[in-house]
Formats: sequence, C-alpha cells, structure tokens
Amino acid sequence: MLDRLHQRGAGLALLSNMPVGLARRLDAADWLTPFSPRFFSGPLGLVKPDPRIFRHVLAELRAEPEQVVFVDDSPANVAAAQNLGLRTVLHTPETDLAPELGLR
Repeated sequence: MLDRLHQRGAGLALLSNMPVGLARRLDAADWLTPFSPRFFSGPLGLVKPDPRIFRHVLAELRAEPEQVVFVDDSPANVAAAQNLGLRTVLHTPETDLAPELGLR
C-alpha cells in the first residue's frame, strides 16, 4: 500500500508515538523511506491522542485538517484527529485501505 501511494505521488507523513532512542534508531529504516516528514512523539514531547501533536503536524505540513487523511489503529487517536477535522481511517486487520484511500 505504501509503495502504491508513494508511486502515485501521495504525500506521506508519519506520526508515531515513539520514544526518543527508538525514534533515532528507526528513523533510517528502509520501510520509512516513503514517509517525509516523520514526526515522533518522544522528540516532540507530545503523544497521540493529545490534540497538540496533531496541530503541530498540521502546522509543519502547512495543511488544513480536511487535506489530511489520518490512519491509525487506535480508536482514541482516530477520535482525536477526527475532532480536529482530519479525515480518518480506523485501521484494523480487516481494513482494506485501498478503497479508504481512493486506490480502486
């Protein structure tokens, strides 16, 4: 899915609740290549579902909430993003992201 989105030119950003040390180690991982920019909670001092972390990301992306699709497996994180006006997808093992992201 990431490759398909990346090949289509979709802007992919990562927002992860990840401690500082782990974020430093994983930031160079190959599977993160499609994501730019990357936001990690540890260095930011904020964690999802705190609305401030979503506002920070939106400001950094220079995006309006309705321009962003937020995909997460936590109902609390999805609800927080939705409350700020982001389009959201609650990802479960059964979720087919292709139609959710307009890839059909």
